Amino acid sequence: MSTEPNPKAKNRANPAPTTPDPMALIGESQAFRAAKEHGLAFAKYDINIFLEGETGTGKELFARMIHSASRRRRGPVVAVNCGAIPQELAESELFGHLRGAFTDAREDRLGLIPLADQGTLFLDEVSSMSPMVQAKLLRFLQNGEYRAVGSGRTASANVRVISACNTPLEEEARQGRFRWDLFYRLRVVALRIPPLRERPEDIGPLLEHFLDVYARKFRLAPARLSPVALATLIDHAWPGNVRELENMAQLLAIRHAGDRVEIDQLSLLETASPNGDVRLEGADGSFQEERERALGSFERSYLLRLLERHAGNVTRAADEAGKDRRTLTRLLKKHGIQPAAFRTRPR
Repeated sequence: MSTEPNPKAKNRANPAPTTPDPMALIGESQAFRAAKEHGLAFAKYDINIFLEGETGTGKELFARMIHSASRRRRGPVVAVNCGAIPQELAESELFGHLRGAFTDAREDRLGLIPLADQGTLFLDEVSSMSPMVQAKLLRFLQNGEYRAVGSGRTASANVRVISACNTPLEEEARQGRFRWDLFYRLRVVALRIPPLRERPEDIGPLLEHFLDVYARKFRLAPARLSPVALATLIDHAWPGNVRELENMAQLLAIRHAGDRVEIDQLSLLETASPNGDVRLEGADGSFQEERERALGSFERSYLLRLLERHAGNVTRAADEAGKDRRTLTRLLKKHGIQPAAFRTRPR
């Protein structure tokens, strides 16, 4: 029996391409630009990075961006969702195993760590690791050495680790579910990726990007959004973040190929929690809070439809509304509505 996995051994995980998806670079909001700038700055230094962000914010894409901007860019980038690996197989997935090391180990298999040698290993949902695997990962991070399952020989690999979790890892450590020493090894620096609701100005460009992507993929004429429909989507909470938005764009691209999407065609938009449950928005405040929220929603919806009818002409819109131009302008500013958007978009 061999004492370490054959370099040509098979593995379920393959090194992923090193070129970031264009989506990773889409976003000109201050919050998103700051996150990208910090990520590119950290990329210059060969240190482990922890990415903080909700589900669907693009943590893996940030990891690829960092890898591509680093000195390791010519090496592999290997990504794995630790939460998707059965606990009993996690050690084998990370470090590899020899034939016969356990039941069903019919051949040598390289682990993710040797596959990522001279490159970057991205560990998503790192908090799901068992205490035993945490201890073995800590040892590797301390000295760069590891042992494949079933091997008595120590091997080494030069790997930069970028890790992530969609729950506060510090809280996991406080609760005793994650090792503090491993926490500090992984979190040399932390980078927070903002959720989509904190960068609403990026929703329009992202939607346009995804609508074009899926129009090309399915060979369809691209769908386009009316100003009111776009404003409605910008107001959506997007609990699933960019992943939810991409799914929405894919559905719109198929259902409304070549058409302009109007607000009444967005009935497919359901507010859902990240676990898929339907969630009622704004039903947990006081009567006064709910009243103000409902009135604000009505006011904004009315103004959007008003401007659309008049193609962004504030004077004509004010006449129909029975308001003077100054008052209407103040209301538009209050709700962040830009009349120019209704003039430049096709009717």
